[in-house]
Amino acid sequence: MAIKLHYNDQAAQKSAHQCLIAWGYEVADKQGEESSHKGMGWLSVAKSTIAAACGVQTKANRQRDFQYGKPSTFIIAGLVFVVVFILGLVGLVQLVLSLSGQGS
Repeated sequence: MAIKLHYNDQAAQKSAHQCLIAWGYEVADKQGEESSHKGMGWLSVAKSTIAAACGVQTKANRQRDFQYGKPSTFIIAGLVFVVVFILGLVGLVQLVLSLSGQGS
Protein backbone atom coordinates (compact mmCIF):
# COMPACT_ATOMS: atom_id res chain seq x y z
CA MET A 1 0.00 0.00 0.00
CA ALA A 2 1.53 3.30 -1.07
CA ILE A 3 0.70 6.50 0.78
CA LYS A 4 1.46 9.90 -0.74
CA LEU A 5 1.90 12.81 1.63
CA HIS A 6 2.06 16.45 0.60
CA TYR A 7 3.05 18.97 3.25
CA ASN A 8 4.20 22.57 3.04
CA ASP A 9 6.10 22.15 6.31
CA GLN A 10 9.23 19.99 5.89
CA ALA A 11 9.38 19.09 9.60
CA ALA A 12 5.79 17.76 9.57
CA GLN A 13 6.49 15.77 6.40
CA LYS A 14 9.65 14.24 7.87
CA SER A 15 7.85 13.33 11.10
CA ALA A 16 4.96 11.71 9.23
CA HIS A 17 7.38 9.79 6.99
CA GLN A 18 9.29 8.46 10.00
CA CYS A 19 6.08 7.31 11.70
CA LEU A 20 4.82 5.53 8.59
CA ILE A 21 8.20 3.89 7.94
CA ALA A 22 8.35 2.69 11.56
CA TRP A 23 5.01 0.97 11.03
CA GLY A 24 6.27 -0.77 7.89
CA TYR A 25 4.83 1.41 5.12
CA GLU A 26 6.77 2.43 2.05
CA VAL A 27 6.59 6.19 1.73
CA ALA A 28 6.85 8.06 -1.58
CA ASP A 29 7.96 11.67 -1.93
CA LYS A 30 6.12 14.34 -4.00
CA GLN A 31 7.57 13.05 -7.28
CA GLY A 32 6.40 9.53 -6.52
CA GLU A 33 9.92 8.20 -6.08
CA GLU A 34 10.74 5.80 -3.31
CA SER A 35 11.92 7.41 -0.11
CA SER A 36 15.65 7.45 0.52
CA HIS A 37 15.04 5.41 3.69
CA LYS A 38 15.87 1.82 2.75
CA GLY A 39 15.57 0.20 6.16
CA MET A 40 12.60 -1.59 7.61
CA GLY A 41 10.54 -0.50 10.58
CA TRP A 42 10.54 -2.51 13.79
CA LEU A 43 6.96 -3.63 13.22
CA SER A 44 7.80 -5.06 9.79
CA VAL A 45 10.78 -6.90 11.23
CA ALA A 46 8.65 -8.31 14.08
CA LYS A 47 5.89 -9.44 11.70
CA SER A 48 8.41 -11.04 9.34
CA THR A 49 10.16 -12.81 12.22
CA ILE A 50 6.93 -14.24 13.61
CA ALA A 51 5.69 -15.27 10.14
CA ALA A 52 9.00 -16.97 9.36
CA ALA A 53 9.02 -18.77 12.73
CA CYS A 54 5.51 -20.07 12.07
CA GLY A 55 6.42 -21.06 8.50
CA VAL A 56 3.88 -18.79 6.81
CA GLN A 57 6.16 -16.09 5.37
CA THR A 58 5.10 -15.07 1.84
CA LYS A 59 7.58 -14.99 -1.01
CA ALA A 60 6.99 -11.26 -1.54
CA ASN A 61 7.70 -10.45 2.12
CA ARG A 62 10.77 -12.66 2.15
CA GLN A 63 12.12 -10.86 -0.93
CA ARG A 64 11.38 -7.48 0.70
CA ASP A 65 13.24 -8.61 3.83
CA PHE A 66 16.33 -9.59 1.86
CA GLN A 67 16.20 -6.42 -0.23
CA TYR A 68 15.64 -3.81 2.50
CA GLY A 69 16.51 -5.53 5.79
CA LYS A 70 19.88 -6.01 7.42
CA PRO A 71 20.85 -9.54 8.48
CA SER A 72 21.86 -8.34 11.95
CA THR A 73 18.37 -6.94 12.52
CA PHE A 74 16.74 -10.27 11.74
CA ILE A 75 19.28 -12.23 13.77
CA ILE A 76 18.57 -10.06 16.81
CA ALA A 77 14.81 -10.27 16.22
CA GLY A 78 15.04 -14.05 15.90
CA LEU A 79 17.00 -14.38 19.13
CA VAL A 80 14.54 -12.14 20.97
CA PHE A 81 11.64 -14.21 19.57
CA VAL A 82 13.25 -17.47 20.74
CA VAL A 83 13.89 -16.13 24.26
CA VAL A 84 10.34 -14.74 24.57
CA PHE A 85 8.89 -17.99 23.19
CA ILE A 86 10.85 -20.17 25.64
CA LEU A 87 10.02 -17.92 28.60
CA GLY A 88 6.38 -18.01 27.56
CA LEU A 89 6.40 -21.81 27.46
CA VAL A 90 8.12 -22.03 30.85
CA GLY A 91 5.58 -19.61 32.30
CA LEU A 92 2.67 -21.57 30.82
CA VAL A 93 3.99 -24.85 32.21
CA GLN A 94 4.49 -23.24 35.65
CA LEU A 95 0.94 -21.87 35.54
CA VAL A 96 -0.55 -25.26 34.60
CA LEU A 97 1.47 -27.04 37.29
CA SER A 98 0.47 -24.53 39.97
CA LEU A 99 -3.21 -24.80 38.99
CA SER A 100 -3.07 -28.59 39.10
CA GLY A 101 -1.47 -28.54 42.57
CA GLN A 102 1.80 -30.14 41.49
CA GLY A 103 3.92 -27.00 41.22
CA SER A 104 6.58 -26.13 43.76
